[in-house]
Amino acid sequence: MKEKSIINIKNNNIYDENNMEEIALELLKNPNCNLGQVDSYGCTALIWACQNKMEKVALEILKYPNCNPAQVDSYGCNALILACGYN
Repeated sequence: MKEKSIINIKNNNIYDENNMEEIALELLKNPNCNLGQVDSYGCTALIWACQNKMEKVALEILKYPNCNPAQVDSYGCNALILACGYN
């Protein structure tokens, strides 16, 4: 039996703990998504995807021209470092 998803609101962001990857992939279909934008931690969407082990999302983000895989967060880590688990 599939566990029921619970949608939570945290810091004005909606997320679903059980289907974060599916939601992220759906949001990437929006032509206005700004993948170069950073949050208060200096993280881009690619950094968050790698940090949360969302391989499908990270690979999809890398297809966008405004994706910068070399961008570092406020701790000096880039997406590759986080994908490898060195955080």
